Amino acid sequence: MLFVGSGAAFARHRPNIIKISTETDLDFGKIANMGGGRVRLSPDGDRTLFGRIENLGGSFGPASVDLTGQPRQLYLVYAPKLSKLRRSGGGRLSVLNITSNPLHFGRFDKNGTATVNFGGELLVRPNAWTGHYRGSVSFWIVYI
Repeated sequence: MLFVGSGAAFARHRPNIIKISTETDLDFGKIANMGGGRVRLSPDGDRTLFGRIENLGGSFGPASVDLTGQPRQLYLVYAPKLSKLRRSGGGRLSVLNITSNPLHFGRFDKNGTATVNFGGELLVRPNAWTGHYRGSVSFWIVYI
């Protein structure tokens, strides 16, 4: 499970600040490592498994954050391309190609609200340890 718990928002030349609240965390679901592979999860919730990864069922889904800002104002979404996950007791996994929906730009509605979803690609090395991995992604939302 990847928590999108930290976010930064800055208003450029505007007194209004963008407020960010996490609604759901990025969750790749339960999988079994049978020799390494990847799990791709789109911001829209589509999941694809590649390589020697088995689906063990359960829920999965993209991260979702709610934004509050200036009505009808454009904003820019920036998410890093890489994040690391750690397991208690040792072990690391990487989340690559973190993407968002909207992809780069969005617009607050007439009430000043918007939602951004995040997905990514979990890289599972053949020797990755079994366990519960956690991490966070820092992202930026700025007015444009």
